[in-house]
Amino acid sequence: MSRTPNLASPVSRIASVLARSIALFFGAFSALGLLDTLRGFDPNVWWIDLRFLPGPLAQGLLLCGALLLLGYAWRPALRSWRRVATASVSAVLAAIALSNGIVFYQVWGQGLIRPAWPVPLSFVIAAAFAGLALAAWRAPQEPRRGAVWRTVAIVAGAALWAFAFPLAQQFFFGQTDYARPAQAAVVPGAQVFANGRPTVALRGRVLTAVSLYKRGLVHTLVLSGGSNGTASQVAAMRSLALQQGVPSSAVLVTVQSVWLCS
Repeated sequence: MSRTPNLASPVSRIASVLARSIALFFGAFSALGLLDTLRGFDPNVWWIDLRFLPGPLAQGLLLCGALLLLGYAWRPALRSWRRVATASVSAVLAAIALSNGIVFYQVWGQGLIRPAWPVPLSFVIAAAFAGLALAAWRAPQEPRRGAVWRTVAIVAGAALWAFAFPLAQQFFFGQTDYARPAQAAVVPGAQVFANGRPTVALRGRVLTAVSLYKRGLVHTLVLSGGSNGTASQVAAMRSLALQQGVPSSAVLVTVQSVWLCS
């Protein structure tokens, strides 16, 4: 009896398309991320943290993973060495993602973050790669009939994951509170209306700083900004901070700061 599952089953077909679409997304994302790494930016840290490894080793692992996953997405009927390599690399990435999730709880336990959701995205990624490892190990020989529609479904699925991934990042980490004790909170200016009222963006910055002060995380607010014609940004910021109950002795202003972004 063959160990290869019968893809005549609708469930088996759906599982195969799902696994290959996930492989296509992560394979393409990793490959593009490695290209960005050459320019000094590593977007792969958004889904897995390999910084505990030496740079060349981490990049080599991601490169092998990208090539193997793309190969699996393109042709799932793997030869013995590809089956072992794809399943092994997927299992390793699943284990690392699982360890990233454990670090999440360690950092949370130390009080360095206050997550809005108690489950890290790393656990979801670990489960996805564990499923990929199993799917790659089983790697069935698919029938030729319906190959075009399977390809369309796989590409569409990968596009769906590409759309859902940033939403998942926002859901799991977007509302996490990273506030920590500091001597001061520096609040950069933003546009004010002609009558001196702060805009929504500027008001939000000041209220966030005020919240840090009231929570005892900072003892001083440093308000920095220029002016829009006759309307002063720092004047609007200072007025709002005082209205929120921050004493004037805890508010410092500067109008000559220059903010540089690199």
